[in-house]
Amino acid sequence: MKCWAVLLAHLTGFASINAWGSLQQLDFFSSSPAMSFLVLPLATAGQLILQKVTFTMRDKIALGDDGEYDEFEKKWVAESAEAENDVMGLTLSFNLTQALRFAVCGHLPDQEGQETWEEIQAHTAPQMFGLWGAGFVLVTVMIVLFMVKPEKESADEEQVEGEARKELEETEEKDKTRTTLVDFIEEDSDDDGEEEEEEEDLKEGWASFLKRLT
Repeated sequence: MKCWAVLLAHLTGFASINAWGSLQQLDFFSSSPAMSFLVLPLATAGQLILQKVTFTMRDKIALGDDGEYDEFEKKWVAESAEAENDVMGLTLSFNLTQALRFAVCGHLPDQEGQETWEEIQAHTAPQMFGLWGAGFVLVTVMIVLFMVKPEKESADEEQVEGEARKELEETEEKDKTRTTLVDFIEEDSDDDGEEEEEEEDLKEGWASFLKRLT
């Protein structure tokens, strides 16, 4: 499931890049760097709406049979949500890069992020340093986010591990109770068998004694 989720996420992500990148190439949005940045909130809103629609569909399918999420359905929902986040990240990162290049270099690259040879040769030193600076800022932000994210994930993992440990302890307690009950039943059955043997021996003894008397 993880393999298919990642594969389909990248296929959908590139399709989303093409869709919102085409919107960014329209005259209205390519008229200025500020206008090209407007594609970002539009793309975010569009992707969130699609995610809401697909989540509602998954929720109805998962709860349609028994009204509960089983382990497979939980995994399906989690991997699908992760794939949708990947699509969102690919879309916004590409359009943000396009808008930044437009703001720094003065022209918007084409739908695939390419420039003509004349445009590449026309880049000045300040433009190159501007691109490096923008990249450095974004990398710094990414590092900070990744440093904060593990703390949240570790807390979530501890909660999940605690719940799993509790379920394991409850299962072990049930197994112990079941084992004790089975042992008690077996012991009771053994006691009944011994009592029956004693009764048989007693009957045989009385029968033998009565024979001697007669």
